[in-house]
Amino acid sequence: MTSAEPRRRSWPGLAQLVGPALLAAFVGAWSITRPALWRDESVSVHFAREPLGDAWREWGEVDAVHAAYDLLLRLTIWIDPVELGVRLPSLVGFVVATVGVVLVGRRLMGRTAATCAGVVYAILPVTSRFAQEGRSYALVSMVAVLSALALLRMVERPSPGRVVAYSASVAALGCLHLYALLLLAAHGAYVLLAARQIARRVALAWAGAAVVLLPLAVVAAGQRAGQLGWIRRPGLSELRGLVDQIGGTDVATVVLALLAVSGAWVLRRSPLPLLWAVLPVAVSWLVSQVQPVYADRYVLYVVPAVALLVGAGADGVARLLGRGRPVALGAILVVVALAVLPGHRDIRAPDRRPDDLRSLTRDLAAEIAPGDAVVAVPASFLKFVDAYEGPFERLVVAQAESVPVGTGRVWVVTRGYPSHRGAPELARLNRDFHREQVRSYGVTSLSLWTLRTPSA
Repeated sequence: MTSAEPRRRSWPGLAQLVGPALLAAFVGAWSITRPALWRDESVSVHFAREPLGDAWREWGEVDAVHAAYDLLLRLTIWIDPVELGVRLPSLVGFVVATVGVVLVGRRLMGRTAATCAGVVYAILPVTSRFAQEGRSYALVSMVAVLSALALLRMVERPSPGRVVAYSASVAALGCLHLYALLLLAAHGAYVLLAARQIARRVALAWAGAAVVLLPLAVVAAGQRAGQLGWIRRPGLSELRGLVDQIGGTDVATVVLALLAVSGAWVLRRSPLPLLWAVLPVAVSWLVSQVQPVYADRYVLYVVPAVALLVGAGADGVARLLGRGRPVALGAILVVVALAVLPGHRDIRAPDRRPDDLRSLTRDLAAEIAPGDAVVAVPASFLKFVDAYEGPFERLVVAQAESVPVGTGRVWVVTRGYPSHRGAPELARLNRDFHREQVRSYGVTSLSLWTLRTPSA
């Protein structure tokens, strides 16, 4: 065998990584700036722009669980202060996660099935939806994939270096989102079922990660009410909602479900993907019956496991055709792509985010006058809407209870309206000002209040 032969043999393997990565980059970048930033992304922008000392003090009071992502965002927001720069870390995380899905798949099934799983992950609407969101969820999925890869490498050879790498991946997962640590339920179950020989090393890795994460966990525990107060006890409809979100359309959901069930059978001796897809969601949902913590986006790191199951299922079905396997596998992927395509169009519509802060900012910029004030209800809500800055820099930021004397017009931004109409903060506005108009931009509302005249 010549020295050129190993290099020639490596090319197909490299192509099986590069192909899904390029596909993910294309799908993730497709219309990435079209949907407007929404209020959660605005909070990320707020922390990324704020002086580091001020941000550090604010993290001590709220949003500490997102501090790692907000710090990372500081590295990209200079490229573009709004959509592209804000969403770039998520896009990169999506591409890396796609490559990671292929690498994990190679350790659990054949290379063809692994590549198929990477392609599936790259074309799911839900993955590109969060590849186009300036929050941590795409990066959480990326680190979840890398932690699975690190775990499987420990199973192959539990060297000290691989134990440290796995521990570091768990710590990184918790830094990006503490509730993503529910993934360890799947890791633990996999070790007990298929790799008991590394159980002690896994426990040691978890202990090391816990030491790193303890300060964040203590701070976050004190912020829990403000961070999770909006979450309600989930029912079965929330589980159905997660399934629908992964599929994007009813047809795609059925196709993916059938392939995933087939994949679970194909991988019955390699149970990690099935455990990964099911256990974190089940644990989060059950815990939430007592202490609500379940939200669809908090468990999106199970989607790579779904892609692995679908990839294994597609390859398994194609294998039944023997010599026609490549054509059959290609046909299956085309069916999946066609089934999910309407979901991609839907998530890229300009109005498909919970808020349209771009339109709010445009309208406000066109109508504000010198001396106008802006009031947020509650006061902390301002950082949820000022991602595009512009007009907010030209307004006097005021508290509803203490609008400066002489102010003739006040713009009020709220989360929903008239949910805050009777809020105590608006008592003075209701007394001294007249509400002239209210406009909704998704969940966020903007209203104009003018000073009452003696005859009003």
